[in-house]
Amino acid sequence: MSSRITIAGVTLLSVIMLGLAVSLPTASIITADQHVEIDIPKSQPNRYTQAFVHAALDRYDADGRQATIDYYNTMDSVDGEWYVFIADEDGVIVSHATVPENIGMALDGPLGTDINGYDFGADMLSATDSGKWVSYTYLNPAHDDAQERKHSWVIKRDGLLFGSGWYEKLEPVAATNELDIFGDLLLGDGMDDFGDEQDGAGLATLLLFSTLFGAGLESGDDGDGDDWRRGLAIVALILSLLALEDSDSYSATDDVSAENDPDLYTKAFVDDAVQMYKRQGRQATIDYYNTMESVDGEWYVYILDENNVVVSHPTLPENVGQSILGPSGTDINGYEFGRVIAGASESGRWVSYTYLNPARGNIQEQKHAWVVRYDGLIFGSGWYERVEPTKRQPAAYTRSFVQDALDRYDSEGRRATINYYNTTASVDGEWYVFIIDENGVMVSHPTLPDNVGQSILGPAGTDINGYNFGADMITATESGKWVDYTYLNPARDNAQERKHSWVVKRGDLIFGSGWYER
Repeated sequence: MSSRITIAGVTLLSVIMLGLAVSLPTASIITADQHVEIDIPKSQPNRYTQAFVHAALDRYDADGRQATIDYYNTMDSVDGEWYVFIADEDGVIVSHATVPENIGMALDGPLGTDINGYDFGADMLSATDSGKWVSYTYLNPAHDDAQERKHSWVIKRDGLLFGSGWYEKLEPVAATNELDIFGDLLLGDGMDDFGDEQDGAGLATLLLFSTLFGAGLESGDDGDGDDWRRGLAIVALILSLLALEDSDSYSATDDVSAENDPDLYTKAFVDDAVQMYKRQGRQATIDYYNTMESVDGEWYVYILDENNVVVSHPTLPENVGQSILGPSGTDINGYEFGRVIAGASESGRWVSYTYLNPARGNIQEQKHAWVVRYDGLIFGSGWYERVEPTKRQPAAYTRSFVQDALDRYDSEGRRATINYYNTTASVDGEWYVFIIDENGVMVSHPTLPDNVGQSILGPAGTDINGYNFGADMITATESGKWVDYTYLNPARDNAQERKHSWVVKRGDLIFGSGWYER
């Protein structure tokens, strides 16, 4: 799916996005001395939230600490469900306009624990100047303080923590989209009314354009109104749909940058699946999205049937046949994201939760999924936040530590990676990476260099209890496995402690690291 279709040298998706963009509303935030425009609609809540927080940072840079704290303690700073909260260097709330009684309370106390027992405050306090997403259940001031799923973007600046968030709406959206109506007309049974498919499609396009053009003139529209905007978007989409009839190789993702706009790329990725369903039917689409060929790094499509049962999931095939309303639809924080996905409508919705990232060794990361219902099925895909776990999450931190070694191996090669992980510079407290070659021989071990050259099947792979953990390690696959045993902890004067190691095979090598129980 690499070809692009152009009309007069302009990519079709670019034309569509131009038509859509001109009709998008903008939101604004008024600061004390300037009017800050956020050219992002609230229908893109992730990006709007980030812009909302960055407006607070701009105010802080311009007006200073106290003026900013004072402003965000007023209701003038609130924009519906969006408000900025600020915590000081000790993690104590100093600004909270909607719940002023929170001021003076610490994020690492009861305030930072939601009704499900999730300690979101600890996650917030680990934020850096790069920012991070934290999802939890909290009061929505725009919905009479109802407890709803909240996704907050938090950034640290000069010791202060700035954050704001958006809330998931569990009610399905029932709005009808003109683009869907005309798309179904041209790709569905409506085309038969025009006789020959190709000629009829051209006639339909001309008739539609004429109708929209006439409607704009008759209404007195001068080119700045909604009729023209809708007309441009609809006609552009029609042209692209007609082109799709002639080329199965077109992909909506061809014209979108995953790196620069993961939201738009995700939507295009899901749209590709819906278009395949329209062209090739149900079973062919389900079959394709059960293959690894359909996976693009961290992007893959999962499909649910009319009963909310997973029918396609290429990276976790064991999920196929399971209901999204059961365990497969609940994340490690206990959040039942499957219930929200099941409420998706034809208009689509965003759902954020914690899930396995196949492109990062199935590390649990924050995922933002776009899900759309079409013809009774639900199509979804998502992108992942790069939120590095802290040492307070030792299992996740261990897996991330091993993934860093795998990334180094992929970028720098075998010899450079082995050399690096034989240096003490690679050690992080109790965390270090050991590497085993294809013969079961240790080739890297920075804390016990005497082990290098020894077989993991011999004494070097046997703990003080006589357990040959090395034999378990060499059975590791690319999916990784945990191996538990007793071993020397370099961060505790080589005390013998219970160690939990995550080991992954990459090529002919096995990479591992672990954490210790106190």
